[in-house]
Amino acid sequence: MNRNKKIQTTTKGLSRKQAIVPIIEKHVNLIMNKANVHVSFINGLLKNAKSNIHSEFIWPCSGRVSIVTNNIPAPSDLSIIEKYFKLINRINNNEMLSP
Repeated sequence: MNRNKKIQTTTKGLSRKQAIVPIIEKHVNLIMNKANVHVSFINGLLKNAKSNIHSEFIWPCSGRVSIVTNNIPAPSDLSIIEKYFKLINRINNNEMLSP
């Protein structure tokens, strides 16, 4: 056994590999009910934009959803994700909170 190997650990707190979308609480459940569909659409939009980022899953948070990605999203990736959520039916721009 090699005793010089470092143990890889995780820490509590936010990861930089995510996009957090503030949204009113009643729509968090709406999004989570079809999270797999939203992940697919987001990945399609990112792929069309020639991004190297893809979403892995969506996680609910209090008053927001967190889109966990494979890498740190660039501002252009965050813009694509934000625009997607603003286009979802039954969620209008007044119900999106400012980050």
